[in-house]
Amino acid sequence: MDDSERAKLFKSKPKKQLKNKIKKRTRIKFLILLIFLFLLLLIIIIIIIVYFNKKDKIKTKENNNIINLKNIILEVVNNNSNIYNISNISTFKDTYQFEDYQKYFNYSKMGKILYEKNLIYSDNPKISVIIGLYNAEKYINSTLISIENQKMKDIEIVIVDDCSTDNSVKYVEEAQKKDPRIILYKNKKNMGCLYTKSLAALKTRGKYIFLIDNDDQIIIDDLFETLYEEIEKSNIDIIEYSWINSNEFNIKEKDFIQKPYCTHKINKIILQPELRRRFCRGDNGMYQPQDRYIWGRIIKREIYIKALKIIGEEDLKRRIIIHDDTIITFMLFKIANSFIKIGKIGLVHFNYDESSSSDKRKFNTIQNYNNTCFSYINYIELLFKHAENDTLSRQEVFFAFNKWNIKSKCKNYEFTKEISNKLAKNIYKDPYINQADKLKIKIAYNNIIL
Repeated sequence: MDDSERAKLFKSKPKKQLKNKIKKRTRIKFLILLIFLFLLLLIIIIIIIVYFNKKDKIKTKENNNIINLKNIILEVVNNNSNIYNISNISTFKDTYQFEDYQKYFNYSKMGKILYEKNLIYSDNPKISVIIGLYNAEKYINSTLISIENQKMKDIEIVIVDDCSTDNSVKYVEEAQKKDPRIILYKNKKNMGCLYTKSLAALKTRGKYIFLIDNDDQIIIDDLFETLYEEIEKSNIDIIEYSWINSNEFNIKEKDFIQKPYCTHKINKIILQPELRRRFCRGDNGMYQPQDRYIWGRIIKREIYIKALKIIGEEDLKRRIIIHDDTIITFMLFKIANSFIKIGKIGLVHFNYDESSSSDKRKFNTIQNYNNTCFSYINYIELLFKHAENDTLSRQEVFFAFNKWNIKSKCKNYEFTKEISNKLAKNIYKDPYINQADKLKIKIAYNNIIL
């Protein structure tokens, strides 16, 4: 090997080594960069997890604080300023004793008074019982006696007759002679259920309101005592108790075996806004039909009167004979702050074919057809008027319009057609109604809304 070749070899070797070193350093830098990015990503993930966990804990803590606040009772118990916690309230362990319910029911049906000493007028009633009366001569005596047979005597029974054409008023007036707690008012003309019950509520003096239909019956003698005790202790706005359905003027064991409605124990307090979410549209499987009934509950009078004032006198005079309960419940669930259920079975609700709200009678005569369609339209208009600007409230409006107008015989009823068409346009244009529901309106009113 000569000098020139040796020189070439000498020069080429360092260059090769240098390239290798550069490649090695580049790889190391790349690996360091990857590790750095991985660690950075890991730190970001950890920060996100910690942030959301902390947020959830704060939210949970806030919710717990709200619930704890509601659970603490500021009422004076037995003239002492002891703090009472809702968790201490007894959870009713009702043993299944059909015979007791049946005995109480039969006493009422036969007209037997259990507590005659309780039939004394009270200047300060604890509970105001409300009855809207219309053509209930077959049942009103039993209904009244089932109320009079309650152990609690500090009550008033406020009845407003909506121009009955049978002997209902006569029976109530006979009952008044024995029980001064019964107060009877009469509408000058037939006004419908909404106005009649609202007028009765405005006439009450009690701290709490208890509504019962003129053909339903209480089936246990300590229902008022139980409800009053619990609502006083818990300072809740609305308490709901359990009830059963019957299709005939009787009660049978099967009515109780088929699970009674609202058989919940005192294990949950529903607060706003969760309370409002309960009243959701009926076709999504989330709500129970009984959530729309005004009976089956004891309600703070101040909350009930507030709901009536929001609806307003003019709207209360709308003729609504079907779904009047829904309007009041809809409003109550908007403004009430708290709501609980108890498992006490207290009432039997009867469903008769002769009832004005019976599906068999809604369209069987021209008069019933007229009443039903106007009642539906008034009901939907009121819902729309008082619905909040949110999807939940407006979807409830659509549900009512779809079920009780589009799907019923009222869609093409001549005397409500113009109002129906106007409602269809307004609901279709509402930004809170989803596209699937708008499509149903479009199909039903294609020539009107476009």
